[in-house]
Amino acid sequence: MIHITYHQRIHSLEIHGHAQYGDKGTDIVCAAVSALFDTLAANARDMKQAGGVVHLETTEEDGIGKIYCKAATRYENLVRLMFDMICKGLELIALEYPDFVSYELVEG
Repeated sequence: MIHITYHQRIHSLEIHGHAQYGDKGTDIVCAAVSALFDTLAANARDMKQAGGVVHLETTEEDGIGKIYCKAATRYENLVRLMFDMICKGLELIALEYPDFVSYELVEG
């Protein structure tokens, strides 16, 4: 199972595990989660390059994905929106495939 935790206030996303919905390389649930994670990581790197993110940590390993961003003050809302949009997609995947993905939103 894939476990997803989004810490909204601090712009942190953690993903652990494998869906095991299908065979490795053909698992559509893993592919969907990976595509959204990779999109967020690429956008966070672009925001860092543009100065909207002052600190960025990413981990991308087999079965583990982590992103943490410290937004520049004037870009706080934009970084929050970037995370919220991707995490809404992850939440929808978890709702569609609850036996393979769990999603937790931590707001405080």
